[in-house]
Amino acid sequence: MKKHSHVRLLITLLCFVLLSFAKIGPASAADINVIVDGNLVSFSDQKPIIDQNGRTLVPVRFPAENMNASVEWVNATNQVKIINRNHSFLPDSEIVLTVGQKEIFVNGTSQVMDTTPAILGGRTMVPIRFISEYMGAVSKWDNTSNTVYIFTKGQSEREMENIISTSSGDLSAKPDSTNIGTSYASYFKSLIPQVTGGLVQVPTASYDLLVANEDLFFSKNRSRFSLLDKALWVSGGDIDKNVSKYNATIIQLESLTIDQNKETSLPDGNTLTTLIGHTGGRIDAITNIWRDATYFQIFHIGTTGMNKGADATVIGVPVGESTLLFTNALGNQYTMPSYVIISGNVYGKLAAYLDQIEKGKNAPIKFTPEYQEYLDEIEERNKNITKGSTFTQEEWDKIVHKK
Repeated sequence: MKKHSHVRLLITLLCFVLLSFAKIGPASAADINVIVDGNLVSFSDQKPIIDQNGRTLVPVRFPAENMNASVEWVNATNQVKIINRNHSFLPDSEIVLTVGQKEIFVNGTSQVMDTTPAILGGRTMVPIRFISEYMGAVSKWDNTSNTVYIFTKGQSEREMENIISTSSGDLSAKPDSTNIGTSYASYFKSLIPQVTGGLVQVPTASYDLLVANEDLFFSKNRSRFSLLDKALWVSGGDIDKNVSKYNATIIQLESLTIDQNKETSLPDGNTLTTLIGHTGGRIDAITNIWRDATYFQIFHIGTTGMNKGADATVIGVPVGESTLLFTNALGNQYTMPSYVIISGNVYGKLAAYLDQIEKGKNAPIKFTPEYQEYLDEIEERNKNITKGSTFTQEEWDKIVHKK
C-alpha cells in the first residue's frame, strides 16, 4: 500500500503558560512588565509576549534605548544590531541577531540562544534576558507581577531586591496560574485568559458545564471515554464558523492532527497537557504557506500519549478564539486563528477501535493508510482480534505513534 507523504510544517508557536513552558498564541500580553533599574518601560504598540520556549520577547528598541544602546535594522539580511558604546556601567558590546535564527553574534563571537527573534506588529521582538545579559546586565523574573527586571548599574543583591519590592507595589496583582485551588474549572477560568493574552475569557456557560461535569473532565480515575455519551460530534469547520455556538456544549472533534504536545507537572501531582493541532489543510504551492486548516489549542488535565503527527479525537468544550504565529519553510511569518478547547478526553482512533471491539459494537472506523496497513499485517497473523491478545505493547506503540 502506498504511504502518504507527510508535509512537514515548521511552526513557531508563540505561546505563554505561566507554568514555565508555553503561552499559545502571539496575542499581546499586556500584563508582562519590563522594568530597567527601577523604571517601568512603556510599550506604546506591540506588547511583550512569552514564546513557546518560555522566553519573554520584547520590542528591541524600547529596552535597548532604555539601556543607552542604539539599534540598527539591516533589511537585506533580516538582522538587527544592538550597539552599546555609551553606558556608564556596562562594557561596550555589539550584538547581531537574525530573525528566525537562534545563532547570534556577540562582539563577533557566535552564541546560540534557545529561542529566536520574531517580527510582530511591525516590531522586531527579541528575548530580553539573553540580550540584557549579553550586554552585561542582570535580569530577574518576578512571577507574582509578571515582570522582567533588568539591572544595568552593578547593583548589589540587596539593592536589586529593594528595587523589586518597591516597584512591585505599583503593579496590579496578577492571578497565579500555578494555584489550582479546589476546582480545575476555576483553575482554567483563571489560566485561559493568561495563556491567550486576554483574548479568551472562559464564558459562564462553559464554566458551569465544567463544574457540572468536573469528575468526567478532570478526575484522575476517569475513563478515556468518560464524556463520549454526552458529546455532540462537530467538525473543525463547524467551530470555525461560530465557536460561541458551542460554549455550552461538550463536543467531539475527530481527525485532529497533532502539531505540538507540551506537558507540565502541576503542584497537586497531576499533569497539564497543552496540545496544538489542526484539521484539514494543504500547502500552497506558490507561497509555501499552510492553507485551509483549522487550528486548535487543547488544554487537558492528565497525559494523552499523543505525539506530533498523531491523529487524535478530542472531547471537550470550546471556550473561544485565540491566535497563532507560524513560520513557513521559507522563513515567512503569518498568523492564523485558533480555537481553545478545555478537554476531558483525548485519544487515537486505535483506542476507540479496540474499545468498540471490547464492547461488541463493531462500528466501522476509518484509519489512515499507514494505520490500516499495519492493522492488516497484524490481522493476517492474528485472526481472532481481542483486546490484549492481538496487540503486544511494542505493536501498540508502533501503531499509536506511527507517522
